[in-house]
Amino acid sequence: MEILLDRESIRLKYPFLYRAGRGFRRLGMCVLTFALIAPLRADTATSGRQADSPSVQLLWQACIPADSTDCSGQHELLSDGTPHNLLGGLSAIEYAGQGDLYWALADRGPKDGATDYRCRIHLLEIKQLALRQVEVTTLVTKFIQLQPGVFLSGWLKHQLEDAKTSVPKAALGRQADGDQPSIVRGLAYDPEGVRVARDGSLLVTDEYGPYVDRFSADLVLLESWTLPDWIRTVSESAIATAKVGAVPNRGLEGLALMPDGQTMVAAFQGPLVQDSHPVGDKRLGDYVRLIKLDVRASGPPVYQFAYPLEDTHFGISEILAVDDHRLLVLERDGKPAGTSKCKAIFLIDTTMATDISTVKSLPAHGPLPAAIKPVGKTLFLDLLDPKHGLNELPGLEKVEGLALGPPLPDGRRQLVICTDNDFDSRRGSYIFGFAINP
Repeated sequence: MEILLDRESIRLKYPFLYRAGRGFRRLGMCVLTFALIAPLRADTATSGRQADSPSVQLLWQACIPADSTDCSGQHELLSDGTPHNLLGGLSAIEYAGQGDLYWALADRGPKDGATDYRCRIHLLEIKQLALRQVEVTTLVTKFIQLQPGVFLSGWLKHQLEDAKTSVPKAALGRQADGDQPSIVRGLAYDPEGVRVARDGSLLVTDEYGPYVDRFSADLVLLESWTLPDWIRTVSESAIATAKVGAVPNRGLEGLALMPDGQTMVAAFQGPLVQDSHPVGDKRLGDYVRLIKLDVRASGPPVYQFAYPLEDTHFGISEILAVDDHRLLVLERDGKPAGTSKCKAIFLIDTTMATDISTVKSLPAHGPLPAAIKPVGKTLFLDLLDPKHGLNELPGLEKVEGLALGPPLPDGRRQLVICTDNDFDSRRGSYIFGFAINP
């Protein structure tokens, strides 16, 4: 159901949605859905599965119907017939820092980059009506811009045919390629992770580059962390002979902002070319790199960690900071409910992990050299455990986003998880709320 709310009511409740002297930023406010879940099953261990943390409890789940529309106002159809304002493809979620507001980031669009989908982010209100009942509302849809009025797109064709745009740098600090007056970027973009920096800007990972970018409150590019060539994404045409770089569609995926607000950790979805070996048309390996970056200066990575996968066919979808040395990592396969083997969140500890910044390649299979210690890793939440009642859920195929919401009344934290429905008209997008005490 879509409704248009009174502007004065919105202005009073969300004054920051207005520009001084320029009026309301968006016209629409769309009530999507709310869901009340059944009582949880008893906390009993499931045969054949490792038990997750006893401090985790599913509180609620909401489903955004597959035919829901966003607040972009784009009513035209894309080349594949998908409405350009279809709400879906949620690749990340992040608490906005006030009230019940969350940023929900859409990825590159329908058909895996085959359409000229304008990249965007949505501001959602996830209002908890009761402990186990929520209402999800779309307040704003914003387009991601290279420059004011120059919109980024998920269309892969832009990577091959479009001229690059020179974007002035603004106090970017040290760079891997030296100080330059501008950065040169195309319009192709695949946003995968988002975090809110202390100054209110948005930090976003782009899988195409890969890049880590900072955007203004109006979603205009401010600065970019350019990564060294040996961890940049290899083109599809060059992957067969490549020796180094990120595998296409396995580039930068997750992003965590550390509590100090000064550092962030970005996670590749899968092993780099130099850390893997070819298996058919894929590259598989045991270890994925996590890279730490300085938020204050957009230079090269300051630290790298090795993360051991549970299986070479799995990958990382998201990473979320708990404290200055512990993070939650979402690891999964790409299989649907009923056949999936992994949809799990692990708690990792970087305290004893070795900096592998100068290690140009890791073993594709088997143990690491004695001098290299990976991050410590323990199971935190198994989403396939039947006790949560989610293991047969059709929308669980692509669990993508993690966010820590405001504290619950009893002092526990709220872990919010979102799924990516790939803009599929047959299944909705899910958002889950868990109470945790990490």
